[in-house]
Amino acid sequence: MQKKILLALIALTFAFAPATAERIKHEEKIIEAITLMDEGKYVPSIRILRDVLATDSTNYHARYELGYAYYLAGNYRQSAAMYEPLVDYPEANDQTFSMLGNALDMAGDRKRALAVYYDGIKRFPNSGKLHVELGTMALIDGDSKTAMACYLRAVKVAPDYTPGFYRTAMLLFNSHRPDLIILDLGLPDMDGLNVLKHVRESSLTPIIVLSARGGEMDKVEALNMGANDYVTKPFGSEEFLARVRTALRVASHRSENGMFPGRKFEMEGLAIDYDARSVSVGGEQIRLTQTEYNIVALLSAHVGKMLTYDFIIHEIWGYNDTGSIKKLQVNMANIRKKLGDKPGKKNYIINELGVGYRM
Repeated sequence: MQKKILLALIALTFAFAPATAERIKHEEKIIEAITLMDEGKYVPSIRILRDVLATDSTNYHARYELGYAYYLAGNYRQSAAMYEPLVDYPEANDQTFSMLGNALDMAGDRKRALAVYYDGIKRFPNSGKLHVELGTMALIDGDSKTAMACYLRAVKVAPDYTPGFYRTAMLLFNSHRPDLIILDLGLPDMDGLNVLKHVRESSLTPIIVLSARGGEMDKVEALNMGANDYVTKPFGSEEFLARVRTALRVASHRSENGMFPGRKFEMEGLAIDYDARSVSVGGEQIRLTQTEYNIVALLSAHVGKMLTYDFIIHEIWGYNDTGSIKKLQVNMANIRKKLGDKPGKKNYIINELGVGYRM
């Protein structure tokens, strides 16, 4: 009896060996196709995946990736045709419905796309992705109320799905226009710098960045991308509140007085007349060179914001070389001396070593 069982197992092994070998070969081909897609080579990727499906028409992985290759190549109808049967496969998940809906939407069939998202939510009610897809379609149609409801639903059912929080935050920002944004760069599954970039594309709202990254280049990158201030964790509450008050005061000053030539700038005894190109402290005229005045005017135009060395050098001299930072530091030392800035006292210009200057 044992001999018969052993012979049966051996027979099954030989029967499945070719199928297993072929499956492994197909997976290798699919990986090759994905690599080509990553390189932007969609035509050869499509060819390989179609070859796999020619011998294994029910291969979920191959059909899914072929749909994605068509999508990347801009052939949205073909992409939808690949994804449509996949929603009935046992391997189907919320991403399958999402990609089918996206392909249909891009092909111009919004009605079917919406139906796919709703069908997907019936199968996967806790999918943050599908709730966000519905919200985005509502937002495109100008229905911000429905969009917000969808985004909040995504946050509730899928608290680990970061785009739900991101979309909610951006919709709140665009609809309420806050006076100040406090942005933590340590967002889960998302780079806070992308949020910073997105906000700066449409708004000058002051942004204070919080981060555990205290490296010089981290600060420079955030400031160059438009952050008004950078606070490294851990920090004291009094210092942080002082920075918040400064950012709000600067924003108020800008809204009231503007920041363009033809106006006057005043701050705690420091006065700049942009038309006359003159600077005074406590009513006393300060004699500055042309370069020194240009630096002071630049800092005042961005009052409250830390300007990096590279930014100042580019704005003042239009180029950067090995001696540029030293040249800037010499000019800045002269400016601070003339303005009466002294170590240990409240000064008009603040220097953060290795990063830049702020007025």
